[in-house]
Amino acid sequence: MIVFPFILKKLENRFEKIGIIFLIIIFFIIFDSLIQLFYGRDIFGIRNDNLGNYYRLSGPFGDELIVGNFVLYFGIIGFYFLFKKKQFSNTKIILFFLILGLFSFLSGERNTFLSFFIFMFFLFFLSKKKLSVILSSLILILFSIIIFLNSERYNFKYNINNVQQAELIEHKNNYTSKQKSQKTFSSLKNKLNNSIWFYHYRAGLYIFFDNKYLGSGFKTFRFACQDLLKEMNSQKKETIICTSHPHNFYIELLSDTGILGFLYFIICMIILLLNCLRDNFRSYSFEKSVLISLFITFIFPFKPHGSLFSTSTAFIFWILLSILIYEIFIKNIKNAK
Repeated sequence: MIVFPFILKKLENRFEKIGIIFLIIIFFIIFDSLIQLFYGRDIFGIRNDNLGNYYRLSGPFGDELIVGNFVLYFGIIGFYFLFKKKQFSNTKIILFFLILGLFSFLSGERNTFLSFFIFMFFLFFLSKKKLSVILSSLILILFSIIIFLNSERYNFKYNINNVQQAELIEHKNNYTSKQKSQKTFSSLKNKLNNSIWFYHYRAGLYIFFDNKYLGSGFKTFRFACQDLLKEMNSQKKETIICTSHPHNFYIELLSDTGILGFLYFIICMIILLLNCLRDNFRSYSFEKSVLISLFITFIFPFKPHGSLFSTSTAFIFWILLSILIYEIFIKNIKNAK
């Protein structure tokens, strides 16, 4: 990560080619995933088996359900590289964001679809191309509603009443009979409090309370959670669900590294964002607005996350962080001249 910003400085003249390569890969993955959606198999023969009623595409990633997240983040990173050297009309920008947003919806990854709108929200405030952001968002909402109303698959996937039903199938051995009987709830608040995500969050916070300063250790959530689960079941306390990580960066940092690791991460992110935002955002180039918005979306606390210590999620994080440091590095050099 330390050397990558300097590598980017050396590759400045090749940004357009890098962006083209990124987008070729992204559009191939989109094409392959849509083949899987409509024909049941992608071009490599990987089946779309709905994977335990998750109703998510995998495309060329096999049993890894990350295709929507991969396309969203690396598609926008590719756009950043390409736009840095080549300007596009508003029509092309709208079309590009519409394709990414629509595929986020079709991938069946609710968190990715949510992340797309978080990204567009911040991009609206940080960029000058507000009309492009609004139009692409409105068109996407219209298309999504049409698909939702006319597709049993997506009606099930994005219906709030089916959130738990779809997710708890995978974890049916990890929660008590009390939760099994709770199929419906009277309010959105109850749905959220009793959702799969809050079960994970609760587990992570309980682990943190037992290991406040240094946490339970890197990537130990699954083990600490199983011990906690046995203890809570024996005492008939609130139910938690154990998996490989608590599905939120900040809770993962608290449970794995304690308050010390958590504060270190927070301070670093604040310093970085203050350096990014200290200039008047009205003077930002569009590609810089895109990059900052994407990074804020990635670390946005009020949404589920992958594990910060896993390979795929950490790779995206370090790539985004390195590009941001490159932007700050280049800006400081120009200001010094």
